[in-house]
Amino acid sequence: MVTFILPTIATMQSEVDFLRTLEAGRIPPDGFGHRNHIRAAWAYVRQYDLLQATARMRRTLQGLANAHGTPQKYHETVTCAYVLLVHERLARDPDPDDWNGFADRHPELFEWNPGLMEKIYGPDVLRSAEAKRQFLLPSVAAVPTAESTGTAT
Repeated sequence: MVTFILPTIATMQSEVDFLRTLEAGRIPPDGFGHRNHIRAAWAYVRQYDLLQATARMRRTLQGLANAHGTPQKYHETVTCAYVLLVHERLARDPDPDDWNGFADRHPELFEWNPGLMEKIYGPDVLRSAEAKRQFLLPSVAAVPTAESTGTAT
């Protein structure tokens, strides 16, 4: 039996505790929204090189989807693209250790339905089985940078 820790995820200060809870699959299905996906990418990118961060994010999200009985929710292209975007934003961020400040300085990462992924890939690509199964490079438009979205610091 999996024990969910709903109040903890909202109040966790330590990114290590946050990631441990995620990796253990102890997040309820309705307790892990888009903001926390970005927070996980931010935490992994800060702790590991890009390839390790991407591998850990993939493994964690796949494990969480499986733990919730919804493996079909995992999306390879969206997962990898957000890790890459967070990595790019962190490289230019004036205070990369401050999660709340990072989130405030990069609001484009938190747009959802429609959001940044639709601008980069287009809805047809994102809905494709191929994009869910494997990482696809953008084909609709160039990936927006912090400068092009007006969020450069």
